[in-house]
Amino acid sequence: MVMAGMAKARAIIRDGKVRIVECFEKEFCKALILQGYIKDGYLDELEAAYQASRGYLSIDSADGWNAVFHLLDRCGVRLSFFLVYLDLRGRGRRVYRGLRHGTLYVRIGKGLEVLVLEEGTPVTLRSLVDWSRQVVADGFEPIIAVVDRNGGVTYYEARVVEDLS
Repeated sequence: MVMAGMAKARAIIRDGKVRIVECFEKEFCKALILQGYIKDGYLDELEAAYQASRGYLSIDSADGWNAVFHLLDRCGVRLSFFLVYLDLRGRGRRVYRGLRHGTLYVRIGKGLEVLVLEEGTPVTLRSLVDWSRQVVADGFEPIIAVVDRNGGVTYYEARVVEDLS
């Protein structure tokens, strides 16, 4: 963990997008570009929040978790969505925004598409089945991440089974 005031880069939020304006450690910024987190000069909001949570990025003069909550608010990112991202990145995974709304893509094996749901939020079985079939048709493994009221994340495989006999 980097100590406060020891960020590797400084960013600003403009129009809901994160731009790195100063890079104190060039290798850090280069790695973000090579991994696909910086595109057209903008840093993915989830990755920016993740790096801020680690103390590596200051955002609009805020550091650490103050920067994270500032970013989530300014960029309209749900806390539950970030918590799943944080959990997956903490497990050493490369995580990106998914193809469909409310999903994340994880580079592992043939790829996982993770649908982020919050405990207590209604969802229909039909919508889950449709989503799962689309994900499998795209060649990915469907996973549902449920974020409980305490911020804990539980993962479920979401493959549709046609025949139970």
